[in-house]
Amino acid sequence: MLADTVLFFIHKIHTYSEWTCLINPANLTQLSFMYSLYLGGTGGTGGVGTGQGQGGQGGVGQGPTINFNYGNKEEEHKKIIDWLSPINFFLRQADISREREKGTGGWLLADPVFKKWESGSGSILWCHGIPGAGKTVLVSMVVDHLSAAFRNNKDIGVACIYLNHKEVDNQTPSKLLAAVWRQLLLNRDINSDAKDLYQQHHEKGTPPSLQEVASILSSSLKGFSQIFIIVDAMDEYPKLQRRILLQHLAKIGSNANIMITSRPHISLDPSFFPNARTLVIQAMPEDIQKYINAQIDLSDLCEDGQSQSNLQGEIHKKIIDAVGGMFLLAKLHVESLNTKYTIKAVREALNALPEDLYASYDIAMQRIDAQNTGAREIARSIITWVANAKRPLTVEELQVALGVEQDKGQLDKENFMALKTILSVCTGLVTVDKESSVVRLVHYTMQEYLDKIQAEKFPGAQTEITRTLLTFLAFKGYPDSSWKSGKLPPLVEYSQYCLEHAAGQPEDQLRENLLVFLDQAPQWYQRMMGIWHCPPWNYSDWPSQPSALWIAAAANLGKTTKFLLERPILPYYPGTEIIAAAYYGHLDIIQLLVENGADANAQSEQYVSAFYVALVKDQKIAELLLSNLNKCISKHRDATHPTPDRHPDEPPTLNNLVNSVQTSTSLSSFASALLMRFEQTGQLAELEECPAVHRQALEVRPGSHPDPCGSFNNLANALLMQFKQTGQLADLEESIAFHRQAIELLPGSHRHRSSSLNNLGNALGTRFEQTGQLADLEESIALHRQALELRPGSHHYRSGSLNNLANALGTRFGQTGQLADLEESIAFHQQALELRPESHPNQSSSLNNLALALWMRFEQTGQLADLEESIAFHRQALERRSGSHPNRSSSLDNLALALGMRFEQTGQLADLEESIAFHRQALELLPGSHPNRSSSLNNLANALGTRFEQTGQLADLEESIDFHRQALEIFPGSHHYRSSSLNNLANALGTRFGQTGQLADLEESISFHRQALELRPGSHPNQSSSLNNLANALGTRFEQTGQLTDLAESIAFHQQALELRPGSHRYRSSSLNNLALALQMRFEQTGQLADLEESIAFHRQALERRSGSHPNRSSSLNNLALALGMRFEQTGQLADLEESTALHQQALGGGKAVREDQF
Repeated sequence: MLADTVLFFIHKIHTYSEWTCLINPANLTQLSFMYSLYLGGTGGTGGVGTGQGQGGQGGVGQGPTINFNYGNKEEEHKKIIDWLSPINFFLRQADISREREKGTGGWLLADPVFKKWESGSGSILWCHGIPGAGKTVLVSMVVDHLSAAFRNNKDIGVACIYLNHKEVDNQTPSKLLAAVWRQLLLNRDINSDAKDLYQQHHEKGTPPSLQEVASILSSSLKGFSQIFIIVDAMDEYPKLQRRILLQHLAKIGSNANIMITSRPHISLDPSFFPNARTLVIQAMPEDIQKYINAQIDLSDLCEDGQSQSNLQGEIHKKIIDAVGGMFLLAKLHVESLNTKYTIKAVREALNALPEDLYASYDIAMQRIDAQNTGAREIARSIITWVANAKRPLTVEELQVALGVEQDKGQLDKENFMALKTILSVCTGLVTVDKESSVVRLVHYTMQEYLDKIQAEKFPGAQTEITRTLLTFLAFKGYPDSSWKSGKLPPLVEYSQYCLEHAAGQPEDQLRENLLVFLDQAPQWYQRMMGIWHCPPWNYSDWPSQPSALWIAAAANLGKTTKFLLERPILPYYPGTEIIAAAYYGHLDIIQLLVENGADANAQSEQYVSAFYVALVKDQKIAELLLSNLNKCISKHRDATHPTPDRHPDEPPTLNNLVNSVQTSTSLSSFASALLMRFEQTGQLAELEECPAVHRQALEVRPGSHPDPCGSFNNLANALLMQFKQTGQLADLEESIAFHRQAIELLPGSHRHRSSSLNNLGNALGTRFEQTGQLADLEESIALHRQALELRPGSHHYRSGSLNNLANALGTRFGQTGQLADLEESIAFHQQALELRPESHPNQSSSLNNLALALWMRFEQTGQLADLEESIAFHRQALERRSGSHPNRSSSLDNLALALGMRFEQTGQLADLEESIAFHRQALELLPGSHPNRSSSLNNLANALGTRFEQTGQLADLEESIDFHRQALEIFPGSHHYRSSSLNNLANALGTRFGQTGQLADLEESISFHRQALELRPGSHPNQSSSLNNLANALGTRFEQTGQLTDLAESIAFHQQALELRPGSHRYRSSSLNNLALALQMRFEQTGQLADLEESIAFHRQALERRSGSHPNRSSSLNNLALALGMRFEQTGQLADLEESTALHQQALGGGKAVREDQF
């Protein structure tokens, strides 16, 4: 029933061939490697909480002091460790461990659930608790406990991850896995895999991919009998990254015990951790008492021991009753009580204890405001910076920020504030990690509280930060050319966020300062390239001479953009600003630019147009730009079709622009606009006009044109698109010819050569899909490899080349069955995904394509984990493609297909029902004229057919046939997908024949199979499928009519199909099985034992190709068993009977022999 489904879903792989119209086609501080990490060792004098709950003085931990001395290691090892793992959680662990109150948290170590997790292997423990329950501090205690327990056992490793909402950009899944590797490396040598990876990437200057890091970690774990990985604050990690991290943690190995903490609203995906244990984290009364006793000294208030004991008991009871399991709230109450100097004041405070965090924060803010004017202003500035910083600040950075003076031209170190003062004036709301010198708010809930009150209590926060950064960046001598080779001054690296802080209110108050900086920004870009990595500094297509307008638009400075466009003196006129604004999703900026004459068809060096970027980035922007494109098309038509009443001052007509660069460029822009509008509307008339206009552009392009190959490339791409809609092979042949001419005009070093290689590779791959000429596919792969070589690690199109090469390799795997091609394809897809973060417009395409490649590997190996991962990636792609996304229907269809496949493996009807629902949603998104509607009709029809097979509801089968007929009607006789539609309808009719016995259905099925075969000549990649399916249908008719000619023809077709499927072909086992069954059938008619012998031989070959996990192994076991039973009946050889019985037992009961025609 699922014949040719593979063709349809592979058709939905978005290659992003870069239809380039070639007209214009954390600097981390280096840490010392001689240091002592106190993982529970002797703590210093405390008093400053960690912000995660428990804290205080003493800080004596339970674990050992670990001396991690790199001084004795080779320098090369140190470089490798730094390169592969820039995050060092040892420092964070040491800070939290030091501040933990001695003796607290013992209840967790004694809990039976924790003990089972600790003593198990491959155990998962999810610890959830309300905000402020003390989860982070308990994590540090668990790390210390495990480190102490196994410090003499080098076969057991312990690693921790501390997630933080302000460090998401740096805490990527690959860096987190590398951090685990770094911690497990204690007292161990770096393996050869890590050294090889370093050498491979160091030469190219590229970072390792997520898959490469996961592989290094996996190989390193082989030396451990058991490992413990503890992850804190999973709720602070974004959803997509969280899922990727959990996926990789789940695959680490059966010897890994993983503990995860989060707030209760986060749950673990049961498909990753089906047997996870859960434990609720909360502050225990006995721990709160210990903390209070250590933090509050009542000796100065009480005259005797009895009164001191009584007051202490009151404090215990009141605080424990008020906090409701929140250790953080207890900490805030204790700090409040420490400001009281009489017993009466203490009791009054106890009687008014707030029972929620926000009320406690209100009181803390009141204490700040009650200080003298100087202290109050300093505290508010500190909180402003710490709460609004785009990433955590170091003490040194904060000191510089607070020390910047508005009327000075340089820093004065005498104006720097002591750390003690910073902590004192903030009354416990700000803490410092002593090892890393990072300044933090006392807790994540404090951040949430400040976000809520900022508009009222800190209305000028962003303006204050922006003013400071603009003043700092304007200091004399900045930027300094020596910074790239030396250490940056404090706050320089953070200053990249200046324009992010400036967007909005600061633009009005600081306009002149901003304009001065915008003029200097190109100089800063040149100096800080590779160091500043946030928008707009990370944009890969920076103009050589960007205007203030371009930078303002890219940085989302709406008020500044408006001012520059509308100022009466020297206003700016928009150009490529609209592309950068579309890339970053700045809808309001684009509206401004369009209103002031910006062109949606404007092209930059790397991006075809703003409209192309918007199509995959933001549907609202795409709709706005489509409206602009319509105006652009009207203008072009008006310019190239002169009217009698045209005014002399109006734009020049085609007649008087012949042989000019302007005409050629204008026509190419017009054609590009038509192509964009077609992709949005699906109106074929727009596409049909496009090649004609490109031909005009080519005719008038002068030989001296600065872009000699652009017209060839553009026309070739338009013809390829037209072929995909109409199926006219002549269009494809002409497209390939023009692509070859474009490449001939480009020398090997030309900056556009990689794009032309890529486009020709895609066109040849398309021709292979039509003709089956393997030479085309081989050349396509070679061209994609050449394009990839011309795009090093930092190239803006490298991910596109990785994606297209991966797709081509996947296609070759489908023909040859060479698993190495598929493995390489998956690896390249993973690398492409690594280069496409959540903000990348093509991330959803990489998720989709990787999912499809994993599906193909599942079909080859039967490993259900690949199918599960495929479904997970499809779900992520669908999440990225909102209701109006142009590729949402493709994601719905592909996820539906994957769910349907899982249903076939597990029998869970819920998967099939969800699959049908998604297919219906996909179809609803595609109007009758949409080029993908036929694919959706086909997919839904197949899913309904599958449900019919499960439930026997004839209505499903009838609807399936109806949808198949609709799909067939869409394809004209010459369309390249008509054969697939014929094939699938034929299979559905064959199924209905099996239910109703209506021979007319079977006859029609055979007729459609013959038509499909005629459309698939000898070199067609799907000819073997048609041969196989027609052979099965003829075999069925033989069973009805007894005409031996049908059976003979069936066997002949099966033999031809087998010849087209060599030893490594992914479907060879299916052909072996089907031919064996046909020969077996002929033996039953003629009694020729040779047929039965040959049948058994083919069944054995099929079984050999179906390993223990293969989804069709039980079918092969059963079929071979039945054939052996038949031979026993003929020969009486007891060995055949014994083998048949054993095979039936392996097949779990056996059953009727089944022909496999779903291929």
